[in-house]
Amino acid sequence: MKRLQKCLDHIAGHELPTDWYAARDRIERERSFFLSLLAQPSSRMYGANTRVGHRDTEVLPEAEIQKFNTDFLSSHTIGVEPWYSKYETACINYAKAYSLAAGGTGISLKLYDIILRALNDVRFIPKIPKDSSYSCGDVIPGSHWAASVLKYAENNDEYYAGPGEVMALVNGSFIHVGYSIALVRKISCIWMLFLETTKLNNVLVGANKSNFYTPLVRHHSELLRQYLEKYIGSKYSDYERQNPISIRSTPQLLDSLTDSIYSFLLEIDGLLELPSSNPLYFSDFEFPLSQSSFLAPSLSIKSGALIESILILMWASVSRTKYLLCGAVQGIPSDGAHAHNALQFIQYPKLMQSILEKSRQLVSRRIFASGSDTSQGIEDLWTYGVNVCSQLDDLYQNCTHLLILELYINVTCCDLFANKKYENNEINEYVLGNASLGDAIAKIRLAVEAGALSDAKALFAECIGLTA
Repeated sequence: MKRLQKCLDHIAGHELPTDWYAARDRIERERSFFLSLLAQPSSRMYGANTRVGHRDTEVLPEAEIQKFNTDFLSSHTIGVEPWYSKYETACINYAKAYSLAAGGTGISLKLYDIILRALNDVRFIPKIPKDSSYSCGDVIPGSHWAASVLKYAENNDEYYAGPGEVMALVNGSFIHVGYSIALVRKISCIWMLFLETTKLNNVLVGANKSNFYTPLVRHHSELLRQYLEKYIGSKYSDYERQNPISIRSTPQLLDSLTDSIYSFLLEIDGLLELPSSNPLYFSDFEFPLSQSSFLAPSLSIKSGALIESILILMWASVSRTKYLLCGAVQGIPSDGAHAHNALQFIQYPKLMQSILEKSRQLVSRRIFASGSDTSQGIEDLWTYGVNVCSQLDDLYQNCTHLLILELYINVTCCDLFANKKYENNEINEYVLGNASLGDAIAKIRLAVEAGALSDAKALFAECIGLTA
C-alpha cells in the first residue's frame, strides 16, 4: 500500500513525488522512439496520424495533425456541471501523472515538465465534469482535463500539442482511479464510525465476549477483537440467551468490511504503477502496443464488493439499534424514555430504516453494463467504474448519517442510563450540548473526517496498512 499512502500524503501536502522526476529520461527516450515510428513510410498510429474511433482508417497528412488535435478536443469537451471538487480534481491530477510517469504515452519531455509544473501550481484546477462518463476510457472528462493542461501550456510556455499528445493526455483510466483515490478518506470514516458505534452498542447491551471468539481469525480480526474486548465487561456465561445476530455477527461484519476496503485500496495501489493509454510506445518493442489499459474493470468489481459490505453494516446498525431501544435490554427503557421525554428516540429507528432502504434503492443498479456498439460498429466495454464511485460517494452520505444517528443514541444512552461518560469530549459535547440534531450530525461528520476518533483511526492504519 506504499504507493497509495505516498500519493495521499503528497496530495495533502501539495508535493510532487520524486519518482515523477526520475521518469524524465524514459519520457524523453520514448518520445524519440515514438517519432521514429511516426517517420516510417506508411506508418499508421492511432490518434497520432489517424483519426479515432470508427474513423481510424483515415490517415492524416502531416499538415492536418494540429487541426486534428483541435477538432478532437472540441468534439470531446462536451461535459457540463457538476464538476469534480477541488480535492477530487487533485486526486485525478495525481492519478494521471502517475500513469504518465509509468511510461508508454510517447509525450514530449517538455509537455511532461509542463504538466508537473501545472500540478505544482495551486492555481491549476481543471474543470472536469462528473456526469459524462461510462468508464470506457472516460474520454469526455479526460478531454476536459487535457484541454485545461494545453491551455496552461499555451499561456505559460506557448507550447502546442504535437502528434499523439492529445490522445495521450485524454486516454487512460485516470478519471476512474483518481475519483477512487478521493473516496479513500470517506471510506475510512465509515469504518471508524462503524467501529465506534459497535463498541458503544456492545457496552450498552452487555454483549457477551464469546461473540468475538472463533478458532479461525485473521490478523486484523484479532486486532479488532482485542480492541472491542477492552470495552465489554460481561463474562462468557453472563447471559440467558444469545445476543441478536446483528450483535454477535460483529466479528464477521467487521472482517468483511475490512477485507473489502483493503482489496479496494490494494487495487488502487497497483493501478498507480501501471501505464494507462492507447496505444502505448515502449522502446523495447518495435511497434505501438494497441491494448485496453484505459479500462480498470477489477477496480469496478472491488468497488461493488465494498458497497455490499457497507449495506450489510448499515443493516446491522439499524437492527441492533432497534434491539437497544425495544425495552428488552436491562437498564435501557423502551425508546430510551426518561423523565424529560417519554418518547425520546421513538422515531429514530424508523428514520434509520428509511435511510437504509433509500441506500438499497440508490445502489440497486450496479450490474455490468455492456456498452454495446456506440460508434458505428466499434464496441465499447463499459466498466461502469465512475458510476460505481459515484454510488459509493452517495452511499457515504447516507451511511455516515445513519451511523451518526446511532452514535447519537448510544452516547445519550451512556449518559442517561449507563452512568458512563463518552470519552470523546468533542463528540460528547455535540450530542449532549444544546446543538440541534442537524447541527450535531454535521459537526460529528466533520469531526470524524478531521480525525476526532483517533483510536479508531490508529486501528484502521494497523488493520489496513494505510493512514487515510
